[in-house]
Amino acid sequence: MPAFENRPVSSAPTTLGELHAQLVANGSALMPALSEAIVAFCDNKDGNDTSPLITDETLLIVAIPRMRDGNIERHDVLGFLLLQSIHDIGLGCGALLKAPGDTEVYPDTFGQQEKDDWQSFILCPVEVKLELDQPRARQLSDLDETECDVKGVLAGVGSLGSILANIWSRIGWGTWTYVDEDILQPHNIAKHLGLNLHIGQPKSLLMQHLTNNTYLDHQSRAIVADVTAESDHLTDAIEQANVIINATTTVYVPRELSLRDNIPRVISTFITPNSQGAVILAEDRTRGCRLANIEAQYYRAELTSDDWGETHLIPPEGKRVGAGCMDISNVISYENLSFFGALLAKQLRVTTTSEHSRIAVWHTNSQLNQLSHTEVDVMPAHSVELGDWKVHWDDGFTDTLRTIRRAALPNETGGVLLGIVDTASRHIHLVLGLQAPQDSDSSPSYFYRGFEGLKEAIDACQRRTGNMVAYIGEWHSHPEAHSAIPSADDAKLIHTLTEKMQMDGLPALMVIVSDSELTITTIV
Repeated sequence: MPAFENRPVSSAPTTLGELHAQLVANGSALMPALSEAIVAFCDNKDGNDTSPLITDETLLIVAIPRMRDGNIERHDVLGFLLLQSIHDIGLGCGALLKAPGDTEVYPDTFGQQEKDDWQSFILCPVEVKLELDQPRARQLSDLDETECDVKGVLAGVGSLGSILANIWSRIGWGTWTYVDEDILQPHNIAKHLGLNLHIGQPKSLLMQHLTNNTYLDHQSRAIVADVTAESDHLTDAIEQANVIINATTTVYVPRELSLRDNIPRVISTFITPNSQGAVILAEDRTRGCRLANIEAQYYRAELTSDDWGETHLIPPEGKRVGAGCMDISNVISYENLSFFGALLAKQLRVTTTSEHSRIAVWHTNSQLNQLSHTEVDVMPAHSVELGDWKVHWDDGFTDTLRTIRRAALPNETGGVLLGIVDTASRHIHLVLGLQAPQDSDSSPSYFYRGFEGLKEAIDACQRRTGNMVAYIGEWHSHPEAHSAIPSADDAKLIHTLTEKMQMDGLPALMVIVSDSELTITTIV
């Protein structure tokens, strides 16, 4: 039907003829469009009055494009109930023919007759409610269409992932493939979008079913698998995606994805074990700094934070949900999950629009009436291969050591190294170098690291990071005008450290920092 500009308000038509006249007055028309529609409908049916598709009443739906400034801004949809069947209307306007005494009608495909009986047919206005579709969902959510062209993989649709999937489906943001190998367990109901009747279903298939029924044209996919597994379906989904959102609760997933080339940027998100904090760790769009490097920088920020880091990753006592010793679930209120889920759903949307990497932390109290936010600068990362191990560090790690070194000049200084060791992939990420213990001895030509309070400090760092960060070696500085090349005494020390660390199957690292150099040494 042709579009027209807004006109003065008129009363509702009471007959089919009045409706036609109002449309004509506004530059449109009901006929011959209605006649053509009846012919097309009946031409594809058997024409018998007893057909179940033909009733004694007809619901007429009229969609009118409305223009403003020469552009169609919306479609007005009007509904009218007529007490005549489609056959009656067709016969009344001449679109259909019927022989005298015959019960069957036939389309007048030649348009040889025109009748005006249809104009007196009584109309009863009815309210038309349109089903929600994705464009309308975006309008109602105040989303710009240009923001929504996201094709993503959501890895993990458990507690947090189900909330993210639900919110994004309702606002019409992105096209998603849900990847999760778990099934819905009875205890999950307290923290998941699934219901009791869904117990035993794969979480990914469940979320596909729920989100695809949000409105008609929502098209999500589901893969029952670990996102790091090898399969053609996963490969296809990842190749089509421009972002992978990791909402799993495992540490190996982001680390494994960090090692892979030819995949889109990976953004990891989680709610802390005590349900008082939420985190986003995002690679930049070109993946210049991988997620495992960003994870190490996040731990350093957490260890050096005076306001949010101390209890950030300390879990509460878990609750047993099964017979096995591993069947322990964290105690997290669905109130907190919903609170942070909505926050993260919005912030993940914002993060995907940026080309840059990101470390963002939010923290609240148990009453959810105070919320703090911290953004941590992501520093450029570096790496070196030492035998079959690969060691990673970043400029923030180096800057911390140099700051400690400058404060100790002209003397040397040093301390222990803390980092993340991934024995499966043979990767080590340097996180932090602690300052020298109080009983250390130093001069411009030597440094002997003490022991006072050292075990307590290392234990505190392990506990504070959920046992993710541990002792991995030693560091010390060289005085001004000296390089960072290990001395003979340094070589003896690294041999001694190696003997101790090899008992646990781990390498020992020695980091030396000078005016402008940083060297990393191990024995392979």
